[in-house]
Amino acid sequence: SDCQKIALKQIPGEIIKTKKDFNEDTLSLTYEFKIKGKDNLLNEIEVDSKSGAIIDIDHMDFNHNYRFDRD
Repeated sequence: SDCQKIALKQIPGEIIKTKKDFNEDTLSLTYEFKIKGKDNLLNEIEVDSKSGAIIDIDHMDFNHNYRFDRD
């Protein structure tokens, strides 16, 4: 889809998960893609299907995603 192309242009890599949501503010569908980047980092990007706008980008590290550092 176009949303996938937009997401992959922003974060080149492999889409490993797609989630579809309805945004009531803009009355359009949004797609959330989890993309495994070339650097092996996990990224989340949300694209508005109507405007093609990127709503949100999150970068996560596969290794440290769920690790909390304690002093």
